[in-house]
Amino acid sequence: MGCKCESVGAAAAEHLITQGCERIAHVGPSAKRRLGVEWALAERHLRLEPGLNMKTKKFSYQSGTNAALRLLASGKAFDGVVTQSDQQSLALVNVLTSMGKSVPSDVRVIGVDDSPICHLCPISLSSVSQQFEERGQMAVDLLLKMIGGETCESVEFEPVVRHRHSS
Repeated sequence: MGCKCESVGAAAAEHLITQGCERIAHVGPSAKRRLGVEWALAERHLRLEPGLNMKTKKFSYQSGTNAALRLLASGKAFDGVVTQSDQQSLALVNVLTSMGKSVPSDVRVIGVDDSPICHLCPISLSSVSQQFEERGQMAVDLLLKMIGGETCESVEFEPVVRHRHSS
């Protein structure tokens, strides 16, 4: 039971594309989520430009800060960033605004997890929800059915974009 990693990355990139972004950067450790970003870009005849993929080892705030600094130092132009966690998005927004960039006017940012941190920032963070609460409820329901002797199949959830001020 879950969301496909590729679908999560694709949903984030598709959202930025629909907001007008054409040069989208990617930050995070998951190759599968990055692949989803690349698929969404390819559908619109765009690509993840060399130098705009910032691979990290973790999903942490610090990894987002480091990636943002590397991204800015690259000198490559970008108008959107898909991060693989809300912590990374918060770091990106903080670094970008401290360097004089306006979010979302200059750069749009979206993360993943739809965590409470999205609402605690001066610029509320757009995020892709993997529907953890719904998945948890479904898991309990399926478990009860299995205990009752029913056969259950795996369930796949689609990621949901939560559009807020950062994008």
